[in-house]
Amino acid sequence: LDKRIIIWNKAIEEMTGIPAAEMISQGDYAYTVPFYGERRPQLMDLVFEDSEETAARYLAITRQGDTLTTEVFCNALHSGKGAWVMAKAAPLYDASGRIIGAIEIIRDITSIKRTEDDLRQERQRLEGILSGTNAGTWEWNVQTGETVFNERWAEIIGYTMNELSPVSIETWKRLCHPEDLKISGELLERHFRGELDYYACEARMLHKSGDWVWVLDRGRVITWTDDGKPLMMMGTHQDITERRKAEDEIRRLNEELEQRVIERTAQLEASNKELEAFSYSVSHDLRAPLRAIDGYIGILLEDFGPRLGDEGKHACSVVSKNARRIGKLIDDLLAFSRVGRADLQFSPIDMEDLVNSTFLDLTTPEDRERIDFHVAHLPPA
Repeated sequence: LDKRIIIWNKAIEEMTGIPAAEMISQGDYAYTVPFYGERRPQLMDLVFEDSEETAARYLAITRQGDTLTTEVFCNALHSGKGAWVMAKAAPLYDASGRIIGAIEIIRDITSIKRTEDDLRQERQRLEGILSGTNAGTWEWNVQTGETVFNERWAEIIGYTMNELSPVSIETWKRLCHPEDLKISGELLERHFRGELDYYACEARMLHKSGDWVWVLDRGRVITWTDDGKPLMMMGTHQDITERRKAEDEIRRLNEELEQRVIERTAQLEASNKELEAFSYSVSHDLRAPLRAIDGYIGILLEDFGPRLGDEGKHACSVVSKNARRIGKLIDDLLAFSRVGRADLQFSPIDMEDLVNSTFLDLTTPEDRERIDFHVAHLPPA
């Protein structure tokens, strides 16, 4: 093994950017031939960061008749740009079986390593998201029933994965509440038929303690068989027990409030009926004397009008009008007491006429001569 490179093919020329003429030489190329003012690069300089140590290891292994395969990062490939390669070295034998050299195959695996790095980073992101949401995960082969659950999936229902193993789709069926399992099956079939983009179901699961916990079960078919049947499905479990408890409490309070409203409404209706009955009774008792007053005033004016004079006639007229006004007020109060049982009709009134008529009813002609009274009209708002 004199450390001469005797074959440097086109592929490695393109990979390293170094032509074969610069690598194939006579003598001990690695240490004695000048290269750009220094020494010609040896193969290990190109492939390994720690070239001398790795070169010695390569020589030792090949001299022993063993092979070596490794993945390393190269600093001088692709015109000085770094790259990952898979290097494999094996000894060469002559006809007598003596080791006379070594052959090394170098394969550029940069794209493979980058894909692996991308997948590793993506997995780290997904693990971070799952950790942040505290969600369990599941993978299900729909055709075989095989399932994979993570540790959080088991933790939600109080178990470890070792306690649940071996697991399958039957594990889910055994722990899910029968009513919710039926709903879950219906939603899955709708998803399989393409009616739902995602499967989502809120279901109760039996906790190790014997209690029921609520989970939000969500997932989607990832791959399908050639004949269009669902194959692999993946999803998550989220513990929503506290949310469901809060919703149940809100529902209970709403029902309690509705019941109280019903009871209070019944009480008000009973009170209104009592008030209405009382109002009718009082109105009957009040109307009789008012009619008597109005009637006697009429008799008084008819029989003794000439003897009363203008002032007496006015006084009798005021008493009669007020008696009728009180009767009208009683009728209005009765109508108001029936609010909710009868439709009220609202209509505008002329406030000036109302004020003028009240003023005339409550004053004598002499009073009106002494009082300066007028109604002011305000501009519209």
